[in-house]
Amino acid sequence: MLLAVLVLASAVYNFYYRVMLRSKRAVVGLVWDAKDEWRLTTAQGDTLMAELLPDTYVHPQVVILRFRDTVSRKKLSVILFPDSVDAETHRRLRVRLNINK
Repeated sequence: MLLAVLVLASAVYNFYYRVMLRSKRAVVGLVWDAKDEWRLTTAQGDTLMAELLPDTYVHPQVVILRFRDTVSRKKLSVILFPDSVDAETHRRLRVRLNINK
């Protein structure tokens, strides 16, 4: 029973933080520039420089971007569904991620 409660609490937290973007630390903006540098913007308005980790997952229905903050070294995840951005941007992101692997 305790394990079920912990799993449910984790699911609620992750849904709130990663899907609904309600946390101040939630990533709400991404910029991938021509130098392959990533800038992440949080809901609080902070800008983080981050490096893309190799365990990023790319699929037509979901893209899970895994980052490491270059300053604090904390890991961050960003989940992008096809309706998160326009279809052409989503397709171009998937292609560029697959080319850079």
